[in-house]
Amino acid sequence: QYNFGEQSVTLQNLLAGVKTQIDQIFSIFNLMLYFVIFISTIGIAIIMIMNVTERRREIGLLRSQGTSRNQILSMLLIEACFMGIIGFLVGLTSGLLLLKSVTSSTTVTGFWLPYIVPWFAIAQALVLALIASFTGAIYPALKASRMSLKMSVATVKLDGKSA
Repeated sequence: QYNFGEQSVTLQNLLAGVKTQIDQIFSIFNLMLYFVIFISTIGIAIIMIMNVTERRREIGLLRSQGTSRNQILSMLLIEACFMGIIGFLVGLTSGLLLLKSVTSSTTVTGFWLPYIVPWFAIAQALVLALIASFTGAIYPALKASRMSLKMSVATVKLDGKSA
């Protein structure tokens, strides 16, 4: 007569609902993460394009001294990967400090969370940082490696400086 069975929630139903909500929240965080990685890839590409433009004389000088196109390409790609590693290290230290502060502040409020370093997520972040920096540097590095030697030397002479 009271239909308690239709209005009651079992523990499994409650846990399934909580898990669904948590999965939705984390999918939003993952979407934001991929958006940030995309933006950082574009930022690295812009930085590398400016880097190649400003170092046109140096690249021309290296090419005139016998540096191959592949060496110029690998030099710029390795430089971009170092930028990715430095960004990863800055993000890692700030992320671990933030994690420590969150776990200790929740302990003060009475809700204990363990401080667990997520090694798998750290490895994923390193791989994503290297992929993003490498992807962002491919176009500028190819542009620099295909730069003609005449164009680089002409830029030096037009600036009023001799080679």
